[in-house]
Amino acid sequence: MTVENLLQQLVTELDDENTVAIGLTGSHARGDATRYSDLDIWHYVETVDDEPYTAYTLRQYDEYLVSFSRGTLAAQRDKMNSASGALSAVPGLRQMRVLLDKTGELTTLVDAARRFDWQVYEADAIQYASHELLGNAEEAHKVMNGLARSEDYLQVYGVLGLTLGMTHTVALFKGVLADSENVYFRQVEQATGLDSEWTRQHRIALGLVMASPHMRALAALRLYRETATLLKDVILPEHQAVISSTLKRLSRFVDSNSAQMG
Repeated sequence: MTVENLLQQLVTELDDENTVAIGLTGSHARGDATRYSDLDIWHYVETVDDEPYTAYTLRQYDEYLVSFSRGTLAAQRDKMNSASGALSAVPGLRQMRVLLDKTGELTTLVDAARRFDWQVYEADAIQYASHELLGNAEEAHKVMNGLARSEDYLQVYGVLGLTLGMTHTVALFKGVLADSENVYFRQVEQATGLDSEWTRQHRIALGLVMASPHMRALAALRLYRETATLLKDVILPEHQAVISSTLKRLSRFVDSNSAQMG
């Protein structure tokens, strides 16, 4: 079975009176799929039912793994009306191949995504980034707590949350509409500079550089500090107290631990 034959079969299977449109996104839409790539199908419907596990599921068709996302065009359109939602919605729509469009709404939405101007949402993005930095102060404290108590699992949990949180914060701040999740980390690093201190700590925290769990935890804390430095001129006044207090505690903690290791 070829991909094209499978796509025709999927449209036939999915198309019913509740179906509005069907689209293909991901690597098969971009043309860079490998034998291990799944087919990403968006199934847009008039109304979403309350059945569990219908918003996203996976099925196997011969050698092809197919992922199905189900929702409404209105919900997808709403995502494009906020900076945070646009980060995830716009890239997928830009690369989408329309397989079925009964009303023309999906084609219109795809065209809107391709004309999307991040500057329109820049102020919203900056506010959201400041809020993300505020919220991730808790993750920074988890990392410090895990290190202080020598609890590996607490460290790892905090490092994962903090590293992903700082990546998302910078993606918002820099307006990184990643081509795909496969290159998301790389494109955020490119936006901050591949030789920047932010990128260096990011790579250590992610585990892309050989380092002990302890060093990765310290790198995640430094990543928070570097992110705060990037955002220093746009942090909202109501967020300043928590972020400043966290940075002071974090800096003392990192300096103390670095001295002990040195």
